[in-house]
Amino acid sequence: MEELTTQITSYLWTQSRQIAVLTVAIAVLTVLLRNKSAHVRYLLWLVVLAKCLVPPLLTIPLAVLPRQPIPEVVMTVPAKMPPAAFDLAPAETVYIEPAAAVPVAAQPSLMEKLAQVTARQWLGIGWIAGAGLFALAAVLRALRINQRLRRRRKPLPAEMQTEIEELFRSTGVKSPPRIWLIDQIAQPFVWGVLRGNIYLPGNFARADSPESRRGILGHELGHVLRFDASVNLLQIIAQAIFWFHPFVWWANKKTRAEREKCCDETTIARFGTKAKDYSTAIVNTLIAEHESTQPVPSLAIAGPIKNIEDRIKTIMNPNKKFHKRPSIVAIITILLLALIAVPTTLALTRRGGHKAKEFGMSGVNLIEQADYGILLLDNADHAYKGKEEYDDRLYLLDSAGQVKGVFSGFNLCETIGGPHKLAVDEKRKTVWITENVGGRLWRFDLRTGKLLQKIQGLKASAVAIEPSSGNAWVVVSEGNIHGGRIKVISPDGDAKAEYDVPGVDITYCDYDKSFWVVGKNIYKLDRNGKILGEFSGEIPWTAVSVSMDQKNGNAWVAVRAHSQVPASKSELWVLGRNVRVKQRISLHKTDPLCVDVDSENGVVWVGCHATTLRFGTDGRKLKSARSNPAFSVISLPRGDMACVAHRRGVRKVKVDESGYVSVNNITEGIQHELGPSQKWLALVPFSDTKLQTVPSLRHILRSHQGLPNKKRLRANK
Repeated sequence: MEELTTQITSYLWTQSRQIAVLTVAIAVLTVLLRNKSAHVRYLLWLVVLAKCLVPPLLTIPLAVLPRQPIPEVVMTVPAKMPPAAFDLAPAETVYIEPAAAVPVAAQPSLMEKLAQVTARQWLGIGWIAGAGLFALAAVLRALRINQRLRRRRKPLPAEMQTEIEELFRSTGVKSPPRIWLIDQIAQPFVWGVLRGNIYLPGNFARADSPESRRGILGHELGHVLRFDASVNLLQIIAQAIFWFHPFVWWANKKTRAEREKCCDETTIARFGTKAKDYSTAIVNTLIAEHESTQPVPSLAIAGPIKNIEDRIKTIMNPNKKFHKRPSIVAIITILLLALIAVPTTLALTRRGGHKAKEFGMSGVNLIEQADYGILLLDNADHAYKGKEEYDDRLYLLDSAGQVKGVFSGFNLCETIGGPHKLAVDEKRKTVWITENVGGRLWRFDLRTGKLLQKIQGLKASAVAIEPSSGNAWVVVSEGNIHGGRIKVISPDGDAKAEYDVPGVDITYCDYDKSFWVVGKNIYKLDRNGKILGEFSGEIPWTAVSVSMDQKNGNAWVAVRAHSQVPASKSELWVLGRNVRVKQRISLHKTDPLCVDVDSENGVVWVGCHATTLRFGTDGRKLKSARSNPAFSVISLPRGDMACVAHRRGVRKVKVDESGYVSVNNITEGIQHELGPSQKWLALVPFSDTKLQTVPSLRHILRSHQGLPNKKRLRANK
């Protein structure tokens, strides 16, 4: 239910904006065509109706928003650098005493659950209530009218029936509708679901003249032949869906007004009724309306009083040409307009604010904007014990792969998957890094590049940041994939809390302010450590990675198989906010290591030993980045691009709609510096970043910040 209300709100918000834009455009067109046939204007308003009923199928980006200024990154290296330029500031070392375990919280009460309901979900609930009430009122009114008509209607006298049948035959009507008489109603009208039946006042035979009766019958017959009853039903459905949207109400009003004018035109053109006689019939019907003691449905000849004056002016215009139906050219033109406008959604995007950088291989250019950075944690040192200093490294790259800084001294080893060993705090411009061997938690300032803290006593596999407080939630596994706990560390290095929740990976869900922990079991916790949900007993071996769809709160989990664990399978799971599996995607013999959800573009990237898979956030299988293994994967600002880390380096991969995979090895310039082991990535969603480089690695910075070699220039061309 929670996910349904969120999806409803997102859909209605997107579609409402598109409907408003289309309604304004159609209104402008109808004003320009005010002297043309009403049939054309009516068809144009039906495009708005179709937009209300057809979900968007195609999204077109429209770059109209102001460009976002992005600071230019200028990297210069003097010919001779003073040694002090790379001296490291002393880092704060904090030793953490074990915190008391926090007991697992009880299930939240009803009031606590209501407090967790987001504004978007309340809007979805409100829409359901409003649409339900509108639909219920419409159904009850229709049933009441239908019951009254069935009880009071009478067949036509034989003489009148014969007269009307002859009139219809003379105008080429092959299957005339049923016609009934009904007392206490002054206006003729059409009532029904598809074509409908014609209902005439009980005193219809005593109308002013045969010409008046002919005009009245012609008008109602026009409604029947045009299936206006069916269109009216669709209008009610659209109004029930968008009961809150003033543009939909206004568009329906305009549609009904033009529909009456269409029937006016059809009556005069098809039945040869004189304009003066027809206008007189409308006015007389309106005058007699005060005799009616019952409400009249919408498909009545006089219609609302406000429209009568405009209709009569149009009918009595001596230069007015009347048409039985719209022309073929008008139908084809408006149909093409509908095919373009109805299934299409216009997405407003920012105009480009800077020159794009090109990179590529084999004549294929991959173009992107330099508004982010990439952190690469490399298990470069094959040793992990017996040494005082280790050489596992952290690289800061810009979006083109240029090295901006490199730090050494970490002690890592390979893991069973690609958990979040790095976590960027976007608000404070810092990054946290875990060590699964060295047992330290590192924190760097990405504005100055300095090491802020090095906290001892945490053999951790993953870390996630709570944005509002900046607290780091660290999964301390102690080398046991089925054990461990979570420790919460403040930006000052203080131990805030400890929770007895084991796992391998952790991530934060901004959608509902929760943490997800995966391993042998799957847990969802709030920011106070309360367990909001648990999924256990169905993972034979372990889950190794989790990523969130921030638009709906779904969790995407990579579950690995093990040859010695019976019934274990390689799968990709999708769990809803209630921590229950909504979808299981079999990966067969493909061994998943990591998963990353690109919520903005609706793409899920799954890094595996031999390839990188792609799925839509709706579960559809997309074209994959074949032959691109990934220990770690991060989606880039474009939905068809990602950065993948394999044993020998880091690649940017682009998958076009046909499935063609373009690859660029962005670490080619430092290939000889990287170790042949596991690597982890993190996206830095801003470009003005620094990382202080240790003196022993300054040669990497110098060589990689110099002018690109000829081979790289040729590749970019």
